[in-house]
Amino acid sequence: MIVVVSLAFAPGMPIIIVIGFLAILARYAYCKYIFIRHCKVPKTYDESLDTKMTRIIPYGILFFFAFGVWMFGVQ
Repeated sequence: MIVVVSLAFAPGMPIIIVIGFLAILARYAYCKYIFIRHCKVPKTYDESLDTKMTRIIPYGILFFFAFGVWMFGVQ
């Protein structure tokens, strides 16, 4: 979801790409900490996560272009 929101608002605020990247890094660090310190058995992931993201990313790109046209097109 962070990727889609970052892509959607990037035309108006290009710095949000960096903020989104930092948010992804923070989430990764948090999940890694929780996994190392508190979890006994890791969650099992399968290819459904990959297929879900490959279905969501094109909508993020569409929002990116739509918001870009709207933000730069309105006087």
